[in-house]
Amino acid sequence: MSEAPLIDARAIARQFGHVQALRGADFSVGRGEIVALIGDNGAGKSTLIRILSGIDRPDHGEIFVNGQLVHMNGPQDARSAGIETVYQDLALAPDLNAAANVFLGRELVRPGILGRLGVLDESRMIRQAAEGMAKLGVTIRPSAEVHSLSGGQRQSAAVARAAMWATSAIFMDEPTANLGVVQTRGVIDLIRRVRDAGTAVVIISHNLPQMLDITDRIVILRLGRTVGQVASSATTVDDLISAMMTGVLRNEPRAPEQGRLIEPSEQLGSFAASTEPLQEKRETGDMLGRFRSFFGSQSAALFLALIGLAVFFSVLRPAAFPTIANAMNMATNASVLLVLAVGSTLVILTGGIDLSINGVLVFSGVIAAMAMVAIGGDSPGVLIAGLVCGVAAGTGWGIINGLLVAKARVPALIVTLGTMGMSLGLALLLTRGVDISDIPENLVLTVGSGRLGGIPILVIVTTAVFVIGALVLRFTQFGRYTYAVGSSPDACRRASINVTSHLIKVYMLAGMLSGLAGYLSLARFATTTLSGHQTDNLQVIAGVVIGGTSLFGGSGGMLGTLVGIIIPVMLLDGFVVLGLPPFWQQVAVGAVLIAAVYFDQLRRELRYR
Repeated sequence: MSEAPLIDARAIARQFGHVQALRGADFSVGRGEIVALIGDNGAGKSTLIRILSGIDRPDHGEIFVNGQLVHMNGPQDARSAGIETVYQDLALAPDLNAAANVFLGRELVRPGILGRLGVLDESRMIRQAAEGMAKLGVTIRPSAEVHSLSGGQRQSAAVARAAMWATSAIFMDEPTANLGVVQTRGVIDLIRRVRDAGTAVVIISHNLPQMLDITDRIVILRLGRTVGQVASSATTVDDLISAMMTGVLRNEPRAPEQGRLIEPSEQLGSFAASTEPLQEKRETGDMLGRFRSFFGSQSAALFLALIGLAVFFSVLRPAAFPTIANAMNMATNASVLLVLAVGSTLVILTGGIDLSINGVLVFSGVIAAMAMVAIGGDSPGVLIAGLVCGVAAGTGWGIINGLLVAKARVPALIVTLGTMGMSLGLALLLTRGVDISDIPENLVLTVGSGRLGGIPILVIVTTAVFVIGALVLRFTQFGRYTYAVGSSPDACRRASINVTSHLIKVYMLAGMLSGLAGYLSLARFATTTLSGHQTDNLQVIAGVVIGGTSLFGGSGGMLGTLVGIIIPVMLLDGFVVLGLPPFWQQVAVGAVLIAAVYFDQLRRELRYR
């Protein structure tokens, strides 16, 4: 190691309540050095790494990087100092692809105005991720979702991500735990390649023979203190165990080895071949694979079911069902629900739930109606004032939901169930339980029943909301973080993403869209319909989940939501056309909802087997 350490931690102390995790630990590592940090359980190894990674703050002590004193107040500070960490749980978002994980928290955006809007440069990130992995000998396909990778491939992806961004050091917590022999060899080869590039590597491990084989130096912690350090070539496993147990390190020359535990780094090629047996086939059949993946997805299956329903009802009632007038009627019936569903999709993708959307809709409609009545008249300015008041009211409820869920950490189910009752109750108090029907006629004639080119204005507004929501979710940094938070909030926090702030924004948007839905409902029905939206929240959540968005968060999309909302509307319309009791719609939707959640849970269980 050079005389001036790359990272030098001095007298680090950290206490958690009555537990003193670190009692003045010292640690240093030089450039291009592999150092092992060992100790018995509770010695303070992980706490020290968390402090050097910016996750925890020390109570006392100093940290120097390249001779400069630094203060680690968060993961971003460690990143700024060129320090990256590969955690034992890898801190990967399994529902994102490898490239998205590499750039998580560091996304590249398109130049110009698109970049200011947060539009991602997906192709550039995939290209750079592929180039970075290739330099390290990692042959993982950047577009492959992490959950589809083997354990060794995920470990390689995490190490490659750290290596691509680290300029000082990489900390690794049990990097080969739970890996097979061949996969372990590949990860060790990758560590050596990182070291050869000049980056320091620090490894926490209980595998002492492996540490003796691959490291330059070993540092021993005991009861929160550094009890010694020794060159790997000058000690034995027995000596290390003794030092861990007694705090006394004996420096004795190690006997020459008869054979190495790990093959040299040239064996990386065999690792790639062994852990990526299907990779070349995946590359050559990429387009075919995507085609099959699409038609094997839940959203595609539901789309085919939607077409099947349309054909079924059309054959039975050719004069009534397959008409433009009936199609416009179904689109109008789905409009308010779809606006609500766009916001609910965002919430559910983060792993949350919003039961308050129907109450917020009613409350926002009441506020919009009262504002327009108070101003008086029928001018466009009055209509705009009502829109602003309604959307603002919904946004306010959304912010309340977000703060309680993200900051107060109250379960989303409880928060939104409570705000649903509060918003409905306040709406009834403001109106004294009597619907407001004194709505400006111009609102009903234009937004409520007006048409543009034969298409209802309601449908046009809803389409605009849906398209914007779909584009934002698919192509922007906000959408990427929405998926990432639902897939792994811990991975987001370790990537310096403000999860709390993002959740508040998501719930705020859901509230804002509920406010817009209340205004649209007011325009359509020309009244506040206080008791007309009691089951809208359940219908919307059912549609979102039926459309393939996982209740566990992280996967799904707006296209599936569109299909999931239209199917119940089409069922109801078809039953009416056939003269069947419309109550059958509830039976069918309930059965499909249960099946959708069951298959989603089954899919997630199979993913980790």
